[in-house]
Amino acid sequence: MKLFFSYAAQDRKFAERLVQLFKSFTPEVQVILPEDLMVGKSFTEELRRLLVSSDAVVFLLSPHSSQSAWVLSELGAALASQKVILPIVIGAPQAALPDALRSAQYLTLDQVEENPEKLIRFLTERKESASVSH
Repeated sequence: MKLFFSYAAQDRKFAERLVQLFKSFTPEVQVILPEDLMVGKSFTEELRRLLVSSDAVVFLLSPHSSQSAWVLSELGAALASQKVILPIVIGAPQAALPDALRSAQYLTLDQVEENPEKLIRFLTERKESASVSH
């Protein structure tokens, strides 16, 4: 499974913690980060290419990401591509979530770190639900 991580630059340390958690718990998962962009290519086109090539998108939602035009653009691309979206909230109250995710089921970073199995189960359930609805 290929996971695209979307996060604000200010939340990089949280993204790195989650990537390490994913890799240690499920080594078969391939993580795609914005840092994987090809040098010399259009930033926007490369982000879309990486996002479209993923199986699911992990959104780190925080006060920073809710103000980031790039993160919100990535969210729009993920929704348009009908990707499975896994929202993980970092210290942001639900009211700060983007409208498109306000009613979505999400996990907090604390929940993920306390129980990594819950993250994999959540992702599997979302992927199966998306497959049934298409």
